Amino acid sequence: MVRGFMTFSAPGLPPRADEFAPDPFPGREVAAALAEGLMRAGLELAERVDEHDSYGWYFVARTPDGERVWCMLQASDDWLLITQPLQSLWRRLLGRAGSHEAHRRVCEALDSAARQNPRISGVRWFTRKEFEAKAPGQERP
Repeated sequence: MVRGFMTFSAPGLPPRADEFAPDPFPGREVAAALAEGLMRAGLELAERVDEHDSYGWYFVARTPDGERVWCMLQASDDWLLITQPLQSLWRRLLGRAGSHEAHRRVCEALDSAARQNPRISGVRWFTRKEFEAKAPGQERP
């Protein structure tokens, strides 16, 4: 099981929009810092940081074996990063699941990037079920 939901605080980066900010909503620089951390960990970006439906920022990580993991950052009570393995239509039709190991590797690299960033604190990891149940979360993915 991979905990793919990460919450954290970033005191200098408020999760609420500033109407005078150049971006329509906050978080681009946080998403970019996390994406850069993935690259430092030896992963690639299949898709660079971009706007997600006017409420967040997303990017797609690619592992050396070609597995892709979608990552989306949005403002919640704090910051919320949701990760999800991506599978091609062909793999889904064949019933082949994506690699949990690839998802875990991306989440561990994101965890490391967040913990190395001095502006980020209080990192917690959840499964979807734990997050929706408002469980306390775990230290690691």
